[in-house]
Amino acid sequence: MQPATAPAPEWRVAYHAGPGSNNANNIPVVLGESPVWSAVLRSLLFVDIDGRRLHRIGYGASAGSAEGGSGPATDAADVALGDPVSHECVSLPWLIGSVGLLSSGDGSLCWLATAAGVHLFCWSTLRSTLLLPLGAAADRPDTRFNDAKAAPSGDLWAGTLVTESNAAKRRGRGHLHCLSARRFAQMGALNRLAVEPPAGAPMLAGATLSNGLDFLPPSAGGPPRLIWTDTARRSVEIFDMHGAVEYDASSVAAHVSAASTASTAAASSTAVVAAPSAPLPGLGVASLASRRTLVDCTRLVDPATGTVLTGDPDGLTLDAEGGLWVALNGGGCVVRIDFAVALAASDCASGSSSRRGGSGSEASVGSAVSPTRNPVTRVVRFPVSKVTSLCFGGPALRSLFVTSASKGTDPTKEPLAGSVFVVPEVGVSGCPPNGLRGNFALDGAPHEILQHTRMEQRPRAKL
Repeated sequence: MQPATAPAPEWRVAYHAGPGSNNANNIPVVLGESPVWSAVLRSLLFVDIDGRRLHRIGYGASAGSAEGGSGPATDAADVALGDPVSHECVSLPWLIGSVGLLSSGDGSLCWLATAAGVHLFCWSTLRSTLLLPLGAAADRPDTRFNDAKAAPSGDLWAGTLVTESNAAKRRGRGHLHCLSARRFAQMGALNRLAVEPPAGAPMLAGATLSNGLDFLPPSAGGPPRLIWTDTARRSVEIFDMHGAVEYDASSVAAHVSAASTASTAAASSTAVVAAPSAPLPGLGVASLASRRTLVDCTRLVDPATGTVLTGDPDGLTLDAEGGLWVALNGGGCVVRIDFAVALAASDCASGSSSRRGGSGSEASVGSAVSPTRNPVTRVVRFPVSKVTSLCFGGPALRSLFVTSASKGTDPTKEPLAGSVFVVPEVGVSGCPPNGLRGNFALDGAPHEILQHTRMEQRPRAKL
């Protein structure tokens, strides 16, 4: 009898540094995070927080440098993801928590949330400029931005954490902020980003390790919602997003005028304005309400084996069919959670089972959803323990990219730690990433030129 063979893994390696690497640069990743897919560039962007690097993995004919590629491409004509063809790496002077896209443009500009603040970066010129200094959102110097993501409104929701080595001193010192450029954009101001509401409290205080977040549009008469995790609490939480903070047009105009008369460098770092008195129609940011636990990650069960899953919630993302995907850091896997089932259990636990709305699947299932069902519908395991974050990308957003960390691992036991993995056809489509909205350009702005390395990828190694 032939010996049984192990099933082929669902994943393959998109980026790896070390023996057998498909990366000619061979730059190791210490703490990979914040993957995001650019359909315009047909590239995956991600950061190495502790390595202080921004990475870009290119796929297809348009995946080269912005200035040297064959132009923007779409995924419509693609039939498969294929292998990566290029890799670019930018060295940064700061710890970098996350990267994201703008709501418009040719893809050459992106935003970076770092230990210094929020920056605008251009791939074609390798220049960056500061949009918002960290001091506008932090109450102590040993703080940095961590996970951040743009909302459908175009505002940037960004979490902070304290880098103090003493765990007791880190506890409860992080915040979640809403950063917006929309009111400045309406007044014609360039490269302006501000904490919202001005001079006000953060949207959420008391976090220890603010991490993955995503947004649910309003559905079935319910409000839009924020899904967010504080890794230290080992749970995913959900908030209703209500109301708006609005601003007076004359006060905004006065602030923009004052900023334009200051030096360019000073103007780029003056971001917080005083709250005006009367509303400016059409602008504002939501406030958070009805906080409750959506998923207790200490009680997740693998539906295939019946075993309790381990690991702490880190990055997360939503698919187009009502699924919430969560990376379990320390557990070596990502899980797909049925949002409708999780919300039914959350509503039951909070005594508000009549509250409905959220994703399309939730509305269709309605009150028939049992609050006792296992919300985990799928587990994808990886050959590393520290799975950190994930995003959808590739043709029709049907590939799942997953980052990992090598920090604190044994390379003899986990040689692929720090790699980026991809599940080429995950069976469901993701949602396109939201972009930061505003007036952004690097022409004439104060800037810093960053170190850059670009290499063609070798054919994918058989790992």
